[in-house]
Amino acid sequence: MRVNEILKNKITSLKTVLHYKINIFLTLIAALIAVSAFQNVSYGLSYNTLYSQEKILRSKNVAQYTKFKFIIAGYDSLFKKSPNSYKGALAAIRMLDLYRYLSRKNHSLFFQDRVRQSAYEIIKYSKNGRARAYSYFAIYDLYKKQKISTYLLWKKKLLDEYPDSWEAKLVLKDKKKFSSEKLVFSAKYADQLKPLSGKIIVIDPGHGGKDPGASGYFGIKEKNLVLEIAKKLYRSLKKEGATVLLTRSTDRFITLEKRAEFANRHHADAFISIHANASRNKKLSGIETFFLTTKADKKTLLIASRENGITPAQMGVLQKILVGLVQNAKIGRSSILAKDIQEDIFKMLHTKRTNLGVRQAPFYVLAGTKVSSVLIEVGFITNRNEAKLLLNKSYQEQIVSGISDGVEKFFGYK
Repeated sequence: MRVNEILKNKITSLKTVLHYKINIFLTLIAALIAVSAFQNVSYGLSYNTLYSQEKILRSKNVAQYTKFKFIIAGYDSLFKKSPNSYKGALAAIRMLDLYRYLSRKNHSLFFQDRVRQSAYEIIKYSKNGRARAYSYFAIYDLYKKQKISTYLLWKKKLLDEYPDSWEAKLVLKDKKKFSSEKLVFSAKYADQLKPLSGKIIVIDPGHGGKDPGASGYFGIKEKNLVLEIAKKLYRSLKKEGATVLLTRSTDRFITLEKRAEFANRHHADAFISIHANASRNKKLSGIETFFLTTKADKKTLLIASRENGITPAQMGVLQKILVGLVQNAKIGRSSILAKDIQEDIFKMLHTKRTNLGVRQAPFYVLAGTKVSSVLIEVGFITNRNEAKLLLNKSYQEQIVSGISDGVEKFFGYK
């Protein structure tokens, strides 16, 4: 009897301990799920949502780190996901500015350390000029307040690398009365972050009107296809901050001279002519990007003569004319633009296609422009498989993304 009682007591005691441990375990699991959900919510929020919530808290002068923690986590996630993109850079600046705000409110070494660490991380991983300039400034300001002499080195970095930035202008404007309170990043500077801000890019959809260009499978007319792609490229480059102009936005005929003149009149920084290729050989396929030359092989002359709207025999006369015009064409810069675009198109394609590379050809429309100019043959509409792809909206977007990324790379933002 005595033994039974002892056993019962031990079993009861074990049940109690086990029940207690299970409760602790379940509580920990619940906590982990809550933290995970919290992180997933913050990481999944868009920049606009995060910024709206930040503005509300800052308008109420909230200074507690816990209130901003999930917003900072969201910004950090956006930055790490795409450190060189417009949104990634904007999120990085907002995160850094939040740490600076909390540092001013709390006068804490913890936040000063976060300012320094965040700025260093942005400089290390981002190539975006606006984000880097703000990071240089944040370190400069922090070290200056802490009376660390190296603040002068960061000032020099800022003025040497980003002399036209508003951070540099602010530092030079009033050295004595300067205060970090004057520099609180706000949404009105968002457009300055866009990689192509201030750039004028002319897109030229080939052919049009009475000139249909090449014809291919599924009733494709070159003039219609390239206009559709050009409009997509227009929207893509505009999102990146560029001023974008189309030589034609409807089905109308424009001479090659007027296309080039249009780019020169608007002082374009780049000229991109969009075309589709064709051949009697239905097996030929691939994408190629051209820049100007006065010399070319027979195959290239055939393509150029078709796009110039003249016979191969007449190309000899045209080449002599081009020799006079070519002095105004920035061939060196154009070759870099062509290379950047061709490379980035193939980085974006989800379908394996033939890379015909970067080539030179005597295109009249390129010779007439005074800026960096390229002509892209997006594919062969006389190849059944490629023609089918070129009609696919998703495939068109991939080509457009590649061109857009190539333009950004050319201007130094990728």
